[in-house]
Amino acid sequence: MERGHRAAHFFFNETETVYYLSFMGFLKVRPELKALDKRFKFRLVWKVRGSEQSCKGLKREVENAFVEEGLEERLAIHGYNSLEEVLSEVELWEDFAAVWRSRESKIWLFSADRDAARALAWARSCHIKIPRELSIVGLENNPDYYHLGITRFEPDWERIGYLMAHALIGDFPVGKTSMGFIRTQTLIVEKATT
Repeated sequence: MERGHRAAHFFFNETETVYYLSFMGFLKVRPELKALDKRFKFRLVWKVRGSEQSCKGLKREVENAFVEEGLEERLAIHGYNSLEEVLSEVELWEDFAAVWRSRESKIWLFSADRDAARALAWARSCHIKIPRELSIVGLENNPDYYHLGITRFEPDWERIGYLMAHALIGDFPVGKTSMGFIRTQTLIVEKATT
């Protein structure tokens, strides 16, 4: 946001749907960014699984999963006004060039660090200036990709342990999320891609 980026593409790989933790992670990131800037825009981007897949079919799959998982009732918690608003952010991608050509966002978040590494390699091959023109963030925290300098999120294990101990002891109230989990923080490890 310091670089003036006001839109983000959140990439999922072809095997992930809204049932995956990575999608739940996105639902946690979105309201935080919206709280910082209400105009911040998102695109939820899934890789094409085959020539038969259409964006309309993907939106139907997302809609069905929201209803089946009971997520529809909690849309407001995640900063959405309606399921239609969620679906308006869904799109398919065949390659990074197609997303880059849209020029809509300069922040790309990846559920899988493998895909973040591929995006970084692609951007460098196209002489895109990282991070000035494009920021890349991985959410998986996979050590196999640390050497690439990809900015990542990782759990604050020290704080998590501290809160878990006090939740068990009960010596002070521990903050809870809207889903009843212990509220924890994530560390952002800024590297060369942001």
